Amino acid sequence: MAEKTLEERVSALEAQLENKTIGQHFREQAELIDRRFAEGFHEQAELFDRRFGEGFREQAELYDRRFADGFREQAESIDRQSAERFREQAELFDRRFAEGFREQAELIDRLFVYRFEGLDKKLDAKLDVRLSSLENRLDAKIAALGESLESRVDARIEAKVKPIKADLAIIKHAVGVLLTRLT
Repeated sequence: MAEKTLEERVSALEAQLENKTIGQHFREQAELIDRRFAEGFHEQAELFDRRFGEGFREQAELYDRRFADGFREQAESIDRQSAERFREQAELFDRRFAEGFREQAELIDRLFVYRFEGLDKKLDAKLDVRLSSLENRLDAKIAALGESLESRVDARIEAKVKPIKADLAIIKHAVGVLLTRLT
């Protein structure tokens, strides 16, 4: 076989390519490769997207479940701790409030006693003076009434007894005379 020239080879090749030039044939081949590559790439991308989406969805659901369970447990724990702390704080506040209130009440009582004790002493002293003067006046009036009553009673009794005394004196004298006569 004799070697063919380059031109003969290109012509033979073009005959096989249905009278298309090599440039047209390369362009068609490049377009075909591009289409096949694009389709293959597109299929691969869709497959990758589906697999990634499914895997990501599964991972997301798994994370969501784990997060929800963990979050629920954490929320319950936080709720319990918060309720416990709130109860402790409320009890502490109640104790402090009660202690403060008791201290204030004791202070008010002491101030009340202090202020009114002095006032009470002053009032007692004034009352004692007034009562003693009233008592002295009452004693004087009672004594005066007693003397007045006694003198009036004495005068009435004397007025009632005077005639009896006179009668007795007469009887005494008569008995004396009778006794002297009898003796």
